[in-house]
Amino acid sequence: MHRQLKPAITRWLTQASAYGLSTFMAKVREDAGLVAALKAMPLSELARAVGVRPQSLCKWVRIPPGRVSAVEAATGIPREYLRPDIFGAPRPKRIRQSAHV
Repeated sequence: MHRQLKPAITRWLTQASAYGLSTFMAKVREDAGLVAALKAMPLSELARAVGVRPQSLCKWVRIPPGRVSAVEAATGIPREYLRPDIFGAPRPKRIRQSAHV
């Protein structure tokens, strides 16, 4: 597991277990966008910024399409990364080559 991600996941799992959700982490581990959002800010702060209760956010397996823009605004993570299945994967920047080679 990535070194920087482990403390965030531990903190997050502790918060989730406070709500009695032992399987929370197992479900969410599959979604990189949600893990990145929770790495950016604590669960309770993200819930407040998005306008949901922490218990409701704990039920998310993926970020709901209607909440992606709020999560993007709160965390600064692009929507293409949060939900690439809806908004498409982030495109790499193309380097223009000169016509005279």
